[in-house]
Amino acid sequence: MSKYQAAPRERVPDQLRGIAALMVAAFHCILPFYAQLQAVLPAPLFHGLFALCNGSAGVVLFFVLSGYVLMPSLERMGKQGHVAPRFVLRRLFRIVPLWWLSVGIGMLLLLLFPGARLPGDLSASLTLQPGWTLLWQNLLFGQVQLNPVGWTLQIELLAVPLLYLAWTLCRHPLARCALFGLTVGLLYRYLLTPLLPGMYFFQFAFMFVLGSGLHYLLPWLHGHSTAGVRQRIAAAVLPLGVMLWVLPSSKSLAQLVPGYFLASGCGATLVLAAALSLPWPSGRASRWLAQLGEISYGFYLLHRLCLVALALGLLTIAPTLASHPFRFSGLLLLTSFPLALLLAAPLFRWFERPAMAAGRAFEQRCFKLDSRKSDAYV
Repeated sequence: MSKYQAAPRERVPDQLRGIAALMVAAFHCILPFYAQLQAVLPAPLFHGLFALCNGSAGVVLFFVLSGYVLMPSLERMGKQGHVAPRFVLRRLFRIVPLWWLSVGIGMLLLLLFPGARLPGDLSASLTLQPGWTLLWQNLLFGQVQLNPVGWTLQIELLAVPLLYLAWTLCRHPLARCALFGLTVGLLYRYLLTPLLPGMYFFQFAFMFVLGSGLHYLLPWLHGHSTAGVRQRIAAAVLPLGVMLWVLPSSKSLAQLVPGYFLASGCGATLVLAAALSLPWPSGRASRWLAQLGEISYGFYLLHRLCLVALALGLLTIAPTLASHPFRFSGLLLLTSFPLALLLAAPLFRWFERPAMAAGRAFEQRCFKLDSRKSDAYV
């Protein structure tokens, strides 16, 4: 084992990450054809399609999972000291390198295909004015036009310092979650809403609160109930959680307003709690989902860039595809998933892992830590 190798990852969060990644990628494949699909599909089929391929629900689950895994990471780092700089350092080494690579790919597509016209919002990143200012703004998260999925990283960069602040100021675990939630709510209500009208950054930050609270609530529940009781409760709660998670945030059913996402976040939290309490099958599909969850960050950042590149290629070969939404979206689904996976897997092995190992080595040199007590990057 390498000196800086991360500790084993939790299997259930990775499996749920895999599901969330598939939902987001499928959503981006059909979103450019929203109006056409709404015009030709029966209402039940149309709503069912966007409830199943629900990118908003996938993102909500990502944020709940982030809150769930980041709080225990803070707890473990607190036993060795230097928590604030180490926490920031880890998040930077985890998030930034692959984001920079995706920005570079987005800039390359812009330079190669300036002004190209694609269905829906796929061409948004190709209508920009290329230049150093655009590049630096995207590299530093000031803007995310070159890879629009980066808005979720902006949210995490805003939420993570608040999570650390709550962990620092409060001794009782639930008090930390309450302070974090209150801070996010006040910022959203009184500070950011006038400055960012229509933006919903801090609506999603509540998902971190829900996930971090679950980290403290589940051990208490496990200490006051038997495994059989927990599994029966989880089996009853899971269907309710899935409906509450998926339906309120479906693009075809709801407006993007805080109440809907709060309901979706509560549903995602119930899904995570139930999944952690129920035995998961150990078949090939479960292993594949766990592997997808492990590489989900790369898959998430690259899938939309793959969509743009493939849409450009398909329209070059068959220009009439733009008028056939079913055929076009189906081809994008069948081609973008394998391409994003084909890129994400080697990138995780040869790019993400070395970057995290370099961050861990730098952290241990700077703070004189015992490598045997290191925990996993999340």
